[in-house]
Amino acid sequence: MVAAGPLNSVVIFSDGTFVVTPSPDLEPADLIAALLAARPFLESRHGQAYQSLDDYIALDKETQRLARLENILGAIRNNLPQIPELKDELRRFLENQKD
Repeated sequence: MVAAGPLNSVVIFSDGTFVVTPSPDLEPADLIAALLAARPFLESRHGQAYQSLDDYIALDKETQRLARLENILGAIRNNLPQIPELKDELRRFLENQKD
């Protein structure tokens, strides 16, 4: 059985073992895509590993979200001295978001 991701594939053997092709030194995102494509075929034998993968993906998304928040707050902090009206603009923007 072969499950294909966008840039690679997973060859699945009848005993539940598998190999990711074409290269073992894939970027993490490519490896995750391949493993997710193979999920329907491997999860029954590797359920705990897929649960760990799901946890990793959720943690990665949350880390990215928090990094974006910190970038936005940092940009605001860095620009307040040069753009005094930024504070009032942000207040107006936030007030309009309550609707």
